[in-house]
Amino acid sequence: MARTGVILAAWLAALMAGPALAQVSAKPDSVALTIYQDPNGGRGYYDGRSGLALVTEWRTIEIPAGQSRITFRGVAAGIVPATAALDGLPATMVERNQDYNLMSPGSIIAAAIGEPVKLVRTNRVTGVETVRQAVLRSGPNGVIMEVDGGFEALGCSGEPERLVFDKVPDKLSPEPTLSMTVRARAAGTYRVRLTYLAVGLNWKANYVATVRPDGRSLDLTGWITLSNDSATTFTDAPTQVVAGDVARSPKTRATVAQGQAKRPACWPTGLNFAYQEIVVTGNRVQRREMDGVMAMAPPAPPPPPAPVQDAPIAEQSELGDYKLYTLPYPTTVAARQTKQLLMLDADGVAFDRVYRFTSWAGETWNPDVERRPVALMLRMKNRKEAGLGLPLPGGNAMIGQETAGGRLLAGEFRFENSAVGAPFDLVLQESRQVEVRPTLVSKKAKGRNKRDTEYVYSVEAVNNTEAPASFEVRLVDYGRLAKVTRSTVKFIPRDGGRVMPFVLAAGERRTVGYTVVVRQ
Repeated sequence: MARTGVILAAWLAALMAGPALAQVSAKPDSVALTIYQDPNGGRGYYDGRSGLALVTEWRTIEIPAGQSRITFRGVAAGIVPATAALDGLPATMVERNQDYNLMSPGSIIAAAIGEPVKLVRTNRVTGVETVRQAVLRSGPNGVIMEVDGGFEALGCSGEPERLVFDKVPDKLSPEPTLSMTVRARAAGTYRVRLTYLAVGLNWKANYVATVRPDGRSLDLTGWITLSNDSATTFTDAPTQVVAGDVARSPKTRATVAQGQAKRPACWPTGLNFAYQEIVVTGNRVQRREMDGVMAMAPPAPPPPPAPVQDAPIAEQSELGDYKLYTLPYPTTVAARQTKQLLMLDADGVAFDRVYRFTSWAGETWNPDVERRPVALMLRMKNRKEAGLGLPLPGGNAMIGQETAGGRLLAGEFRFENSAVGAPFDLVLQESRQVEVRPTLVSKKAKGRNKRDTEYVYSVEAVNNTEAPASFEVRLVDYGRLAKVTRSTVKFIPRDGGRVMPFVLAAGERRTVGYTVVVRQ
């Protein structure tokens, strides 16, 4: 009984002593990414809001019995801490914290006020360095040091200067860190899964369409363009991307640490002073203009590379109403990097040339303009028999034309998501091969209160080629309550509006008309 009492007393004393020493997980064993489309993402700089990804980390941790603090180092810089979840640990969660006061030249100076530092000054002529002991007295806006009983301002001697710190202040973190306090019944080593949302990662689709010399088919290549605007590198990460507009809260944002700049506090002397910036190894959550030098954004995405024969292609699957693309192999998504992976490689996709004139309900035109060009489109059917038959995420398309002198750019175009079985259009350019002359014939008030307006239009279309041409008039109301009451050719729904399709014979000139009532 006495021995039992001693053990119980020791156990109670351990509990009363407070939390055990922090258990540190230096980095994940492995990490996986699921990246979502964000129309506001891929800006080329990190703002703590744009881009969205689900990060899954597997880590091996060792915890003691009782209460302890687990520190997860190396989490994503854009982590949204409120979304973090830990699985596989038989312990009770007590609290969690995010340490986001990261190292920067200004933050180190601010945290080291009153601490000893070394002032290293380089002679411009001889290159000899002089090291003096100093104590920081103020900063980072106006760095003042106490040196040999006097006070000096950093960067005001006319020679290159730098500060050397013996250690990083305890209150600063060299990398993003998430910590959790847990209470476990027994000690042990566990493999756990840490999942959280992170911002700063985005993806988009890019396409290259090359029209073949036959003028009736093209080769279409699609690329997944990954953008990592954050300061975190994800190494050999199995990666998936989700196509579709995922609903998200405006509160889903990372905590952005404001990096502090160091600035000299020189007195005016008319001299041209120069000094060196303090260099610190570590991540910065947000870069600001420092000493007149703006942190450069990553370069624009490179043009999609030429497809490689039998290159692995991302596998497409369903995720509810969304489309999920799984990359064929783990990839490294480096910090501030844009990279591309193959998503689609279709050869010999048949298309039809369609000429389109677009008008808006209630639009008027300058009667002095004789004829106007129309848009030339390459219309494909998103079906297997036509060479496609796959859901196509919306994105930018570069259209090229094979000529005797090589491949030439014919146009660029952005299109929305295309479902299987739906028409798939690429707008090539404006063309004078078919021209139109639109006319507002009449405009008058209608309705019981004369609040509606009736517009009567006519469109004269001219085929300047020696072959038949598919032509259509597209009517767009953009949310206005417009009703077509009469048309010489029937309108059909398409592309968020209505189109009036017909074929112009070689050299034909044809006039069509329609009447639209717009409700105010």
